[in-house]
Amino acid sequence: MEEEGNLKGEEAFRKTRVPKWRKQITLRSMVTSFVISVIFNFIVCKLNFTTGIVPSLNVAAGLLGFAVIKSYTALLNKCGLLRQPFTRQENTVIQTCVVASSGIAFSSGTGSYLLGMSPYIASQVNGGNTPINRKELSLGWMFGFLFVVSFVGLFSIVPLRKLMILKYNLTYPSGTATALLVNSLHTPKGAKLAKKQVSLLFKSFCGSFAFAFFQWFFTAGDSCGFSSFPTFGLQPYNRKFYFDFSSTYVGVGMICPYLVNASLLLGAIISWGILWPWIEHKKGIWYSADLPASSLSGIQGYRVFTAIAMMLGDGLYHCIIMLIRTKFRIYRFVPNPMCLAIPFYLGGYFAIDMCIGSMILFWWEKKNKQKAKDYAPALASGLICGDSLWCVPAAILSLAGTKPPICMKFLSSAVNKKVDTFLSGAQ
Repeated sequence: MEEEGNLKGEEAFRKTRVPKWRKQITLRSMVTSFVISVIFNFIVCKLNFTTGIVPSLNVAAGLLGFAVIKSYTALLNKCGLLRQPFTRQENTVIQTCVVASSGIAFSSGTGSYLLGMSPYIASQVNGGNTPINRKELSLGWMFGFLFVVSFVGLFSIVPLRKLMILKYNLTYPSGTATALLVNSLHTPKGAKLAKKQVSLLFKSFCGSFAFAFFQWFFTAGDSCGFSSFPTFGLQPYNRKFYFDFSSTYVGVGMICPYLVNASLLLGAIISWGILWPWIEHKKGIWYSADLPASSLSGIQGYRVFTAIAMMLGDGLYHCIIMLIRTKFRIYRFVPNPMCLAIPFYLGGYFAIDMCIGSMILFWWEKKNKQKAKDYAPALASGLICGDSLWCVPAAILSLAGTKPPICMKFLSSAVNKKVDTFLSGAQ
C-alpha cells in the first residue's frame, strides 16, 4: 500500500480502469467548468485590456478544478451522499473546458481588433472612420464570428501535432506540466500535497482580493491610488517606470519564464529610458510639433510601429527556425524580441510587477526548490484570481454610482506649493 502511494505519473494508475465517457463528462464537471470559465474570462479580459500578455493558465485551471470538485465531493462524502468519486478524467475535462473558454476570450479579438473597428475607436484615427474601416458589432454577428474562430485552430493544430509532437517528439510544456499535476493530485501522496496547495491558493486569493478592495478607496479621480504610486520618483513615473501594486502581474510574473520577464524589463529600459526621450528631442524635425501625443503621425507612431515591426520580425524568424529546425544553445539566453517590443508602447510598469514575481520565485527556489515547485503555481493563481475578480464588484459599485471616498495623488514639490497657495487663497 505504501509502495502504491509513492508511485508517480501513469504508474500510480496502472491498475485503475478508465471510466466510460459518460462518467468523465458529468453534470458536476460541466457546472464547475462553467463557473471557473466565467472567472477566467474576467481574468483574461483584464489582462487583454491592459497589456495583452496572458500566460498559460493550464496549471491554474487544473488546480482550481480539483479544489472546487474535491471540496464538493468531500462534503457529499461526509453526508453519505457521494455516488461517484472524483476522477482525474473529470479533472482533465474541467481543465480543457476552462482553457478553451478563456482562450476564446483572448483570441476572439474582443479586447483588440473587434473594438479597434468600432466607430468610437475609428473616429480617433485620422481618416479611420470610414465604412471599410469600421464594423457595427451585434450579438448575432459576434456569435457567428466566435464560432468560426473557435474552429480555425483545428486546421493548423493537426499538421503541427504531426510535425512537432509525433515526428520530432517535442513535449508541449504547459500540457505536460498540467498532465503531471492532474496525475499527482489524484495519488494518495499527491492528495496530501493538494490540500496544502488549495489552502495556499485560498489564502492568496483572499489576500489579493482584500488588497484590491483596499486600493479602491484611494481611486476617487484620474491618476489616483496605489496604481499611480511614483515608486522611483516623478520623472521615472512620467516615463511609465514604476511599480503599480498589481497582484495580478506579480502572479503572472511567477508563472512566466525568467527570460520573458527580463526581456520585458529590458524593452522598457531601452524604449522609455533611451529611445523615446531621444526621439522626443526631434519634435518639430522628424514630426510636427503641433501633433498631440496620441497621434500616430507623431511620437505614438514611433512607439506603435516600432513594436509591431519587432513582433513581425520575431514571428518571421521563428517560422524560418521551425522550418529548418536549427536550435542554438545560446538562444535561451537571448532576450525575446516579442517581449522586448510590448513595453515599447505600454511602458515598464507591468514589467516591474512581473520581475518582482520572478524575484519572489527565484528567492523561493534558492531557499527550497521543491516547495517552490509545489506551491508557486497555487500562490500565483490565487494572486491573479483575487485581484482580477475585484473588477466585478468594482464595476457594480461604479454602475450604482458609488465612488471611492479618497484620491491619493502624488505631486512634485513645486506643484504642491501652487496647490497649497490656491487652497489657502480660496479660504
